[in-house]
Amino acid sequence: MKRKIFAILAFLLCVTSVHAAVGQAVIDGMNYALSTDGEVRTATLLAGDKKYAGRVVIPSIVTFAGDQYKVTAVGNDAFKECTGLQSITFSDNVTSIGDNAFEGCTKLKELVLPQSLTSIGTYAFCFCFGLKTIDIPNSVTNLGGCCFAQCTNATSLKIGSGVNTIPSNAFERCYSLTNVVIPKNVNLIKNYAFLDCSKLTSVTILSDAISINGSDVFRGCSVLDSLVFGESVNTIRSSSFNLGN
Repeated sequence: MKRKIFAILAFLLCVTSVHAAVGQAVIDGMNYALSTDGEVRTATLLAGDKKYAGRVVIPSIVTFAGDQYKVTAVGNDAFKECTGLQSITFSDNVTSIGDNAFEGCTKLKELVLPQSLTSIGTYAFCFCFGLKTIDIPNSVTNLGGCCFAQCTNATSLKIGSGVNTIPSNAFERCYSLTNVVIPKNVNLIKNYAFLDCSKLTSVTILSDAISINGSDVFRGCSVLDSLVFGESVNTIRSSSFNLGN
């Protein structure tokens, strides 16, 4: 019986060691959470002890204690309120950007999201006043609410073909947008998605089966005068097009 118990305990120890957090490490001045899953080693970029600033390059691989780790994620709050951050370069290993990751990076001007990216968290780029262009790659399938809210100087928005849902407040108060194209795969637009986009004049919806059932989706879009739909619309909520303030 004792041998069986020891054998079970040894098996459990092996199983739990397959996927384990290695810990945190500072590598080349940046903080990471390191983990292993079998032979796969990954790293998540974390907030620094000091605010990151200037031009930051996220490496594809970091090395710690002789082992290499793929940098696959930018963690929650990693660059939050890094007001000195001017540009960020991602590696092609990054698949997710966490909640509030770049919120309040008011001087961030250069943003090229990687083609490997699949998820952008809630408030991820909220209050990034310096952004002129928002280009969401086709690889992205999940957008969090308020992900690009109040990017007030963004004049260009491209939503990738992988997005199915535009979440609540996603592009709220992006005052400088003038036209938006909703790609074919989008089937749902939620509350306040384009609230107070006050210069928005044109919206083209390429989807053949879309539901615009959010409240006040285009509220405050007071100069919106062109709205083009695809072949069919599943639902339009009457309050979605409250264009006044």
